[in-house]
Amino acid sequence: MPSLAKILLPVDFSGRCRGGARYVEALGARFGSEITLLHVLPPPHYEFSALEVGGSVLTELYAARAAQARVDLDAHLHDELGP
Repeated sequence: MPSLAKILLPVDFSGRCRGGARYVEALGARFGSEITLLHVLPPPHYEFSALEVGGSVLTELYAARAAQARVDLDAHLHDELGP
């Protein structure tokens, strides 16, 4: 029987992503796998390349987006797997 020691679950909050957490949870339980969620934030400087923005503004923007992504991931998992 194949072994799945680790499973990577990419999360982009799309419709195609829905249901994935339940499927991965079942696979992980069956194989005793370590599950890692992955959500990638794009670098904020791409959005502001035409503006005079930099340094601490970009750092603060990225920190705010990372914090919001954590909230969104928690909500996504709650919706997918329950409390």
